[in-house]
Order: sequence, then structure tokens, then C-alpha cells
Amino acid sequence: NGIIGRPVSVASSADGIKILMGTEGGYLYRSTDGGLSWISRLATVSGNWSGVASSTDGTKLLAANNGGYLYVSRDSGNSWIEQTAAGTGAWMAVASSADGTRLVAGRWGGAIYTSTDSGATWTAQTSIGNGYWYAIASSADGLKLATVSYGGGIYTSQDGGVTWTLRSSAGYGYWGSVTSSADGSVLIAAQRKEGIQQNSEIIPGHLFISLDSGATWTQQPVEGEWAAVVTSAYGNKIVAAVVSGNLYTQYCSTAPGIAGSLMGQQWDTVELQYVGAGTFMVRSYDGDLSFQ
Repeated sequence: NGIIGRPVSVASSADGIKILMGTEGGYLYRSTDGGLSWISRLATVSGNWSGVASSTDGTKLLAANNGGYLYVSRDSGNSWIEQTAAGTGAWMAVASSADGTRLVAGRWGGAIYTSTDSGATWTAQTSIGNGYWYAIASSADGLKLATVSYGGGIYTSQDGGVTWTLRSSAGYGYWGSVTSSADGSVLIAAQRKEGIQQNSEIIPGHLFISLDSGATWTQQPVEGEWAAVVTSAYGNKIVAAVVSGNLYTQYCSTAPGIAGSLMGQQWDTVELQYVGAGTFMVRSYDGDLSFQ
């Protein structure tokens, strides 16, 4: 397929047609046909493209070169601007608002940086301190953020990254990914492993779900080395991946508005939580339920 390097990061427009992919030991690649064909972008710069992000229309893009610079494109990846003001570093995680105006990036062992002007200027957010920022997620407006620290905790911000809160109810672990619904109310964090015992045995990780912008978290029962997780705009459809394993999907809430419904048998029980936009999230159930 002509792709140099191992694919390690991907971002897509809302319609799934425009895709940006970063590789390890290679280049950035761009597809405008839903992944059927790929063209290398920024071919003069190779590296470990550990994180990429896209606006919903696929026009504004952000890419992190681990060990190099951040790069911004405002023309669907045709041209790129090196973000020298943010400096070089072990950039690991990036996220973007829906319109590509608010951007956020985290360094491994360093600070979190934010931009409110599509990357024209960057600000180091010192209130959260330094950390091993492995993943970052953003709401559509770019104000509600969530980030995970590898070997640490989950942090959330309600003001675009100016101030942060450690969400200790989810505990600590070696986090691999975090994702957000469009309004920032539903968050899912993926734990690669909970910890390592004294005999070097790995304690498997879990998925954690929050329905209140990170204030409280619920551990999901399936254990695994969870490497990545993404969710739909409403937060009701989830896809998660295990290292060297399977993809898992979860569809756990009603459709928005009057189209949503639940079906079950007599004596089935269900606990619902309203998450906004005409949508109820199923917190728990006992029986054989189906959702629409």
C-alpha cells in the first residue's frame, strides 16, 4: 500500500471521508475517500506521529511528532505549519474542538499546552503540572477536556484547560486512552493495566465510564489491556480495542428523542440516567433487554 511506518494514530472528519493517519517511524498520511487510498503529507518530516486530531469537516488538522514539533494544517493537510512556539518534546496526545479553533496537546513527562486560535499561539497550562500524558479528549466546543496520565490518574477541565481536577474515584493506573461525547458529559477511559505486582505480574485493566463529565466513574467488568477507546457524539456507542486482541463494541443507551425505546420481558429491571439531548444511558440492567 506504499505506507512507510507502523500506523499508530488516526483521526477522521465527522462523515468518515477525510482521514488523517500517523505512523511510527514514517510519515503522515491523508485519505479523502474513507481510507481506500492514501497520500503522504509533510513528506519532508518523518518520525513517530503519536497523536493526530481533526475538525469535524476535516479541514483543520493537528499532528504530534514525538521528539519533534507539533504541526497544524488549515487546508485539509495540503500544507503544514511547524509550531515552534510550543517547542520540541515528547508530544504524545492531541485533541481538537469541532471547529478546529481550540487545540490541546500533552507532552510525555511534560506540560499540557492549549491554543484558542487554531494553533497560531500556544499556552502552557501550569496548574495541572507535568505528567506522562498519554491521551486527551475534548468536547465539541473545546471547553470540557479529559486527559489520562500513564501510571497516574484521570484529570478533567471545564474551562478549556486553564484549571484541572484530579478524578480520584476512577483510581490510578496505566491509562491508554480517553474519549468524550460531543457535549463532554460522557467520558470513557481505557486502562492498559491497573498495576504491576511485586512479582512483576500485570494486574489487568478495565474500561471506566463517567456520565457526569468525570465527577463519578463506573468500572466495567471486562478485564484486558485496553489500548484505545472511542465513542459516538451522544456517548451511547462505544468501540474499544485490546492490545493484540479483539475489538469490543457497546451500545448502551436509547436513541435521542421519541425514536428511543427499550424492550424486555416481564420482571426485567433497568436503571437509567438521563444524559441530555433526549438520550438515556443504561447504567445497569438484569434480564434480556434490547435498545433502540
